[in-house]
Formats: sequence, structure tokens, C-alpha cells
Amino acid sequence: MDATSAVELLEAQPRVWDHSLSYIKAMTLQCAVEMEIADVIQSHGEPIALSELAAALEISAAKAPFLSRLMRMLVHMGYFTQVEQQIVPEEELYWVAPLSQLLLKNNPFNARSLVICLNHPNVVDPWRHMSAWFRSSNDDNIIHDTFAFAHGGKKLYEVCSADAGFGQLLAESMGGDSWMFSRAMVANCKEAFEGLSSLVDVGGSTGTTAKVIAEAFPSIHCTVFDLPNVVAAAAAAASAESLPNLDYVGGDMFTDDIPPADALLFKVLINNLCCHFLTERVVYNVSLFS
Repeated sequence: MDATSAVELLEAQPRVWDHSLSYIKAMTLQCAVEMEIADVIQSHGEPIALSELAAALEISAAKAPFLSRLMRMLVHMGYFTQVEQQIVPEEELYWVAPLSQLLLKNNPFNARSLVICLNHPNVVDPWRHMSAWFRSSNDDNIIHDTFAFAHGGKKLYEVCSADAGFGQLLAESMGGDSWMFSRAMVANCKEAFEGLSSLVDVGGSTGTTAKVIAEAFPSIHCTVFDLPNVVAAAAAAASAESLPNLDYVGGDMFTDDIPPADALLFKVLINNLCCHFLTERVVYNVSLFS
């Protein structure tokens, strides 16, 4: 190996370290969410000292140095800021950053459930099975992706049915994402809804998107179409604040007739389907609707 090659390899090695340890950021963010660090700092009302933060989080003094490492990582990731102060220079002070607003429990746009969901073993484990799936002899498309491979052939929503806690977490994470997306959509894409009198949110889950649309456009009758058990739970949760132009219909988008409407809305509902399955089933059913 010549000197040039050795230098190039030495310079490339940190990239391997970076890629191999990239999970640290995800685990650090999950820790911040689970410990509710953003809420504690926000409720303090001003930059908080590390010792005060440790006390508020009920962390022992022996673990305070490790909390310092955690906070420095979160500052590096942009979720908090470290504040300079002259009174006790060696004491670290931390304050919220714009990004930390997404971690606050009382923020309707928070991404707390999304963070926990995307780090859940049910979501992470399939990535650990990639090489085994590629090397498997299953070529009949029964197990057509690593998720099903890692879960004994079960698709995402079959796993949700078997694991109610995970199913609720997934619904919450998608609902939080839908809330932010929908608010931006109705505020900036009003022309897309002009002339519509009815709309069906296919695979609408908790009905967050349809509700935002129904509130913004009272003249549009919105329908949430999803599996019967999903819409039953969504309708029950929304009963206290029901809207006259919003209803819920249970069914299977692959086998049942989609309720007729001027427009169909598809948002993050094909994330667990392979391309050929989507083409053969969903597009075919929608073409019948058309």
C-alpha cells in the first residue's frame, strides 16, 4: 500500500465510524423525549443550570456528568442551546431552541410519538434482517419485504392488531404528523379544494387530516375511510367535538367500495406495501371507483 492510499483510507475511516454510530442520534433524541427534558427546561422559564436540570429530572449527582454529555449532544443536534454566563463560568446553562418545540407535550404539532415509534423495536428490527432477507430463498413474494420477514410474515397493520400498544403509538405518531401537514396544506393550498363538495381520506386513521379540512372548508363533506376497528376508535375519540360535515366509514380499500366523492386523499397509507402489490390492488380499486 502506497503512502497516498494509506492517507486516503485514514481520512475515510471517520466516515465508517460516523455511519456505524449514527444510531446514537436517534437514541439520544428518544432519551430526551422519554425524560421530557424540553418540558422541564421550558417550564423553568429561563436558562437552567445542569445541577438544577438534574434535580428536576430526579437524576442522582453521580450521573450528572453523563447528563452533561447527553445535553451537549442535544445542543450539537440543535434541540437546545448552551448559554454563556459569567457568575459561575464552570456551570453549564441550557435553554430551548426552536427545534425543541417539537418535543413539548403541550404543543399540538409535537413529534414525540413519532420519535418513539420510529425507534420502536417493531420498526428497527427489520433493518437488522436486511442481509438475511436478501439471502433467503423466498422468491414467491409471500414475504416481500424485510418488515414481514422480521415479523413472521405479518404486515405492518397485522402487527398493530397483535400489539395494541404499538398500534396506538403508530396512530398517535401519524396523527401528530398529519396535524402539522394538514394545517400547512389548508393554509397554503386552498386552491386545491376549490369546487369540491366531498372528499374521502382513504386510510385516514384517526381522522386528523379530514378534521382539519372539514374545519377549514365547511362546504366540503369529509369522510374518513379505514378499517372498521380503526374508524370505530377514531369516531369514539372524536364524538365530543363532532363536525356536521365529517363522518367515518369502515372498510378495506383493497376489497370494498370506496365511498363516492369528488376527491380521494391518499396520505402515508402505502408505506407497508410493495410496488407490485400497490399496483395490482389499490390502483385497480381506485380505477373502478373512477
